[in-house]
Amino acid sequence: MKRCAGTGKSLVLNRILAKLFEAGVPGGAVYPTATTGLAACHVKGTTLQQFSGIGKAAACGGSPEEVLKAVRRRPDAVRRWKAVQVLIVDEISMLDGDTFDALEFVARSIRGVDAPFGGVRIVLSGDFFQLPPVSRKGEPEKKLCFEARSWKACVQETVELKLVFRQQDNSFVKLLSKVRWGQCTPEVLAKLRSCAENSITNANGGGGGSSPQVVVVDDGIEKTQLLTHKADVLKVNEERLGRLDGAEVVSKAENRGNRPDILRQLDDSCSAPATLRLKVGAQVMLVKNLATGRGLANGSRGVVVRFAKSTSSGARLPVVRFASGLEEVIRPEEFHLYVGGQAVASRRQLPLALAWALSVHKSQGMSLDRASVCLSRAFEYGQAYVALSRVRSLEGLSVVGTIDPSKIRAHPRVVSFYRALSRERKEALRRRGGG
Repeated sequence: MKRCAGTGKSLVLNRILAKLFEAGVPGGAVYPTATTGLAACHVKGTTLQQFSGIGKAAACGGSPEEVLKAVRRRPDAVRRWKAVQVLIVDEISMLDGDTFDALEFVARSIRGVDAPFGGVRIVLSGDFFQLPPVSRKGEPEKKLCFEARSWKACVQETVELKLVFRQQDNSFVKLLSKVRWGQCTPEVLAKLRSCAENSITNANGGGGGSSPQVVVVDDGIEKTQLLTHKADVLKVNEERLGRLDGAEVVSKAENRGNRPDILRQLDDSCSAPATLRLKVGAQVMLVKNLATGRGLANGSRGVVVRFAKSTSSGARLPVVRFASGLEEVIRPEEFHLYVGGQAVASRRQLPLALAWALSVHKSQGMSLDRASVCLSRAFEYGQAYVALSRVRSLEGLSVVGTIDPSKIRAHPRVVSFYRALSRERKEALRRRGGG
């Protein structure tokens, strides 16, 4: 479990996986998963739903017995449950407690082992101060994962990652820590207001109005707008691309795989889009690490300055100028879908996405050079924190619109959970010292 954003969680998980394989644990016995498709990509895994075979039974509030029946109808899922020795689940904050209990019941039932989770070693990773389980409109708020009946029996050790790597400015790290705990002090408010930009224009080209705002900087690379609603993201990216002069260059992904259901998962889990439309002047973002030492990392921001012809395929490839000043010809890359450590499908596509706007949910796990955050429409616990903590520096952050302190909030039950965890640790240290 990580303490806050940017502490190298994905790196640690991938090191754990490497160590397991080095120790001789077979690939089919280790399953890295995540609660979202994009997070699963970061750990070279699949979604927890796909691994487990729980289908819609759990999502619709089915009992553990009903969920078990749904899984038993999936022979492939039954085989995975019987084979798994180590199950990794990333972004655990988005898994609700009832589903966790159902999964624990499924594991014990199918494996025929009455130990917690059927004897499977589980590694759960995430930060409960970040986005909680999604509740459908009109539904009661879902139980948090640590409120599951089986949580204490299954989770016997907690490790916190405390060193922040994403942000180097200690004052920014302290500000984010307060926002994480839902503390909008006068100092936090003043700091966020200092990040407001004067040169703001409306997404439709004029000042004022209710459309999302755009911040333009001198080198032509805008700050990605982190928006709370997917419809706003789609609208901004389509409108801004349409306003550019010149012809579109369309890149269609090449998907490879033997099963239609697996190929459909690529659209949910792959960070590279099935179809990418670009023009000169398009604001883009890398969606894969290419050369981190040269600043070409997942989340690096840039602008398409021209197109170059590929000498091998004849395709027109975008030349992107990044915020670092580096210009790079971007070529197609392979994106794999993994199940149990094995690549079962792949997508070949340019590792880019349009980046005038991005949803807060999809930004989880990313580090952005530049971002423009509008907090006025935040509707979920932890949403403001997730948005602000994506940005590497205060200089790269713009807070636009009204800053409503009530939008900076942490779930009260999460606050209680972490305070209890801290007390338990202090008591354990005291006992050790006394011994």
